[in-house]
Amino acid sequence: MKWVIIVIMTTFSADGHDAVEISMRYDKPFYFETKNDCLVYVKENALELSLFAISKFNNEKQVENIFCIPKEASI
Repeated sequence: MKWVIIVIMTTFSADGHDAVEISMRYDKPFYFETKNDCLVYVKENALELSLFAISKFNNEKQVENIFCIPKEASI
């Protein structure tokens, strides 16, 4: 099973979304083979992930939480 990162924001964007799926990095698929690998990455890179997600919401929203979820269940 592959795992991806989902960043949940505190409020909805203008187009009705409240999350950012991080499944690409440097134009390549970005996923983890295990949940533990994903969680370690999130812990070590929480600030970078948060800043990326905030940039996708026009720098107006805040991060509520960051999760690792199975790729099949992604948004």
